[in-house]
Amino acid sequence: KGLSSIFIDEIHRIAKQKGASQISLKVYPENNIAIKLYKNIEYKFTKMEDKQLVGYFNIEDSKKVKK
Repeated sequence: KGLSSIFIDEIHRIAKQKGASQISLKVYPENNIAIKLYKNIEYKFTKMEDKQLVGYFNIEDSKKVKK
């Protein structure tokens, strides 16, 4: 696992502990490496905002987030 994946996993874990049900983020469409990473982690990209893709991750539905 790369450092970015470890970092994101920790963010998800902390967000879940604090009661969050979803995380959203923005990424520029030309940032293919980040988009691939986020999609592998189960982020769904549904719209554009300020020339960026908006991604959502549902913490409650994911089995990847540890307690």
